[in-house]
Amino acid sequence: MEEKERVITVGRTIIKVKWSTYKGKRGLDVRKWFNSRETGKLVPSRKGIWIPEDAADEVAQAINDLTGKPSWERKSVAELEARK
Repeated sequence: MEEKERVITVGRTIIKVKWSTYKGKRGLDVRKWFNSRETGKLVPSRKGIWIPEDAADEVAQAINDLTGKPSWERKSVAELEARK
């Protein structure tokens, strides 16, 4: 399976999101990267999080919920059913 990676740049901040294996388990590595003063190469910082594969969908949904429309703008299933 080809490993995919996303690079997000906001100003001087670089964040990489990629699938990785840690202690034999697969998950998403979300990490801040920086240019090393010694080598000039891009290296990972300690600032980041590793999300287990089985939690990735739930975390993605939580991010979508928090960055999407406010909950008061969304219609609940009960509200939609009541209109019928």
